[in-house]
Amino acid sequence: MSVCEQKWVDYKLIWNPEEYGGVEMLYVPSEHIWLPDIVLFNNADGNYEVTLMTKATLKFDGEVFWKPPAIYKSSCEINVEYFPFDEQSCTMKFGSWTYNGVQVDLKHMEQVPGSNLVKVGIDLREFYLSVEWDILEVPATRNEEYYPCCTEPYSGNIQGTEYYYPCCTEPYSEISPYVPDISPYVPDIPPYVPDIQPYVPNIPPYVPDIPPFVPDITFNMTMRRKTLFYTVNLIIPCVGITFLTVLVFYLPSDSGEKVTLCVSILLSLTVFFLLLAEIIPPTSLAVPLLGKYLLFTMILVTLSISVTVFVLNVHFRYSTLTITIQTIT
Repeated sequence: MSVCEQKWVDYKLIWNPEEYGGVEMLYVPSEHIWLPDIVLFNNADGNYEVTLMTKATLKFDGEVFWKPPAIYKSSCEINVEYFPFDEQSCTMKFGSWTYNGVQVDLKHMEQVPGSNLVKVGIDLREFYLSVEWDILEVPATRNEEYYPCCTEPYSGNIQGTEYYYPCCTEPYSEISPYVPDISPYVPDIPPYVPDIQPYVPNIPPYVPDIPPFVPDITFNMTMRRKTLFYTVNLIIPCVGITFLTVLVFYLPSDSGEKVTLCVSILLSLTVFFLLLAEIIPPTSLAVPLLGKYLLFTMILVTLSISVTVFVLNVHFRYSTLTITIQTIT
């Protein structure tokens, strides 16, 4: 459970305390006033509403305080490569769902003018310490995402061109006894084609009033996993079971428990490997460090089983051959 503290100024809620009996502060239901629709963009459960619509605090100068409790579930990428000695970084991006940067100028309450970074973006004084994670840092950053608006350009005045066409006359092709020697009349000035321009209304292009940027505040939480639980219950038992493999080679060859001990160790490591697969989140991006250790140990135990079987085979074959030779002689 977290509290999202919000503060803004509503000029419609300004009043003069002297005209209302000196009242300077009011507590009103939040459903009766305007509220900024601040939501978590990278929400994981699809619930964008706060848990409880608490009352808002109004001051006579129009300042509004609202502290609704909420449970935020965000999605973040988990890197389990160094599990259980890993650090995770998760981001939570808050912003207005409807309004732009001019209508709602979103800023962090601890933000210093001229800087968009707040080193301690979340107040952890009321934070209940986790038994699994340590929070290292929680900076907050104000970002502005620009969305350029592309308008279709209007065509301007079309400049016409005067085209002059030379006059071409068809020669006479008739044959008659008398052809007068009169040349066809060709004007010295070529015919004029008037420049008729299409009418284009002088309408200025539409420029939207909405500015092309939307502000948001992104919280970046860096957490480190506490390793005591996994060290005591997972790492130390695995290391202890692994060292038992060395004792297999100290058992006498006549003992039939050499292979049994190796198989028992292999089964124990398999159980721990399955337990590890249930603890870590399923992912195909990386193999955890502890998983690599268990796989390597299981391979070594498998090789020790092969060597033990070979040693037992050689031992019992050599003993049988010696007894047979002594009997014949």
